[in-house]
Amino acid sequence: MVRAIFLRAALGATSLSALAEDGATIVKLTEQATSGRMKLKTGDKLRPGDEIVVSEKGEVDLKLGEGHRVRLKAGTSFKLGKQKKGARILELFKGRAFIHYVKSPEAKRLEVRTKTVVAGVRGTKFVAEIDDTKGTYLCVCEGAIEARKPSGGSATKVSKGQDLWAKPDQPLGKAI
Repeated sequence: MVRAIFLRAALGATSLSALAEDGATIVKLTEQATSGRMKLKTGDKLRPGDEIVVSEKGEVDLKLGEGHRVRLKAGTSFKLGKQKKGARILELFKGRAFIHYVKSPEAKRLEVRTKTVVAGVRGTKFVAEIDDTKGTYLCVCEGAIEARKPSGGSATKVSKGQDLWAKPDQPLGKAI
């Protein structure tokens, strides 16, 4: 069951600055998406730890505090993770996400985590998609990412025009 804390109340100045830096705003919503048991709407603010479930016909566009964009496609389950070791963490549990990372001096590192792969973003546009039997699919549209297994090990670079499958219980292959 997806569990989330959702922000709808007015916040103090300290919380607002944390939200701007670590949170996200829903800038577009089609059909239905929820956080916990609450229906989301355009303009809602999300905090680290909030989870989003997009309906089977929906789509959600998020703008993260530093200007990064994330599009969650129909049937996606996603969590805006808390920062760890100076990196913003996004967790994809199910479905497909398009990530546009805006490289700037203020931007923190970004990691997209799934059950089978961690993708370290360095300034790019890419797709991460989960298939229940095949694992996680990564496809880079612009720039490059470094993929590694959640358990560690060596990283595989995936550059513009390349893709990679991160399969359960298998080492990472080469990007194609």
